[in-house]
Amino acid sequence: EEEEEGGEKYESNDTSLTVKNSYNAHESNKTVQNKTNITYRFFEDFNLIRTLGSGSYGCVFEAEKILENMVYAVKRVQLQKSPDAEPAEHEKKLTKAWMEVTTMAKLNHRGIVRYYNAWIEEPTPCDVFVYIQMQLCTSTLKEWLKANQKPRDMGRMKAWMKQLLEAVAYIHEKNFIHRDLKPSNILFDGEDELKICDLGIAAAFEIRDDGKEATNTRTMGKGTSLYMSPEQSFWLYKSAVDVFTLGLIFAEISVPMKGAGRKQIFANYRTGMPNYILMDAATKELIEWMTTVDSDDRPSSRQVLHSRFFSD
Repeated sequence: EEEEEGGEKYESNDTSLTVKNSYNAHESNKTVQNKTNITYRFFEDFNLIRTLGSGSYGCVFEAEKILENMVYAVKRVQLQKSPDAEPAEHEKKLTKAWMEVTTMAKLNHRGIVRYYNAWIEEPTPCDVFVYIQMQLCTSTLKEWLKANQKPRDMGRMKAWMKQLLEAVAYIHEKNFIHRDLKPSNILFDGEDELKICDLGIAAAFEIRDDGKEATNTRTMGKGTSLYMSPEQSFWLYKSAVDVFTLGLIFAEISVPMKGAGRKQIFANYRTGMPNYILMDAATKELIEWMTTVDSDDRPSSRQVLHSRFFSD
């Protein structure tokens, strides 16, 4: 089965305490239990339970806050700092990593993973870590989709759709675009409560004098290609990119799909080709509306939320 590209991978089953790409850049693996020469705050304040996942961004740990006896998810973003690099280059990387912290601090919604704390540590002259302490959730939508290949309970899926739309509409109303929505960035806090995470590439947008949203062209190729909107291939970003991606996710939770079949279905939506996968006419109409190829004709997240589909 084709895997998502990039982003956080909370679905890892690795329960060892081995952390790849740890504080010593010259060691490929370092066991957390061996704390020799490790003096940074994470190990003073937390008991590490397990590694939830890892990727190019760093690691996500499940860890107990010692003074509180509470368990959290702690994301660690690793930044390599070359000794001969220009200070401005390092500051740029640090600012980018800190973007997720500042975004999460501004967002407070039941449909978004809760942020608690963040800090920076520099254990060596060549390494900088940004730690983000967050709410711990049980599993991902990606895991659920993989384990549930049977026909869906559409009443339940509709409730999930509404939760995600409420969270995304809130993000947009705070003048942010997520830009990397996908099943591995949607977490479960309990059986039927969904929360959005991974705001690391979220972008702020501006409202023009005429009241319309300005198009963001600052960042190339952000997002996961499988779930990208058509305009993201041209480096164009408005909040409509999130609406398109949610449309793809809604299709995926409505009908079991995987691998090459899913890839072709999503490609059809991106190019305006018909898909004959949805039996329910109202669901089909909603998803086709959300995945309108021309972003100017696509509804806003709030318009979708207030549509007849969710009021019936």
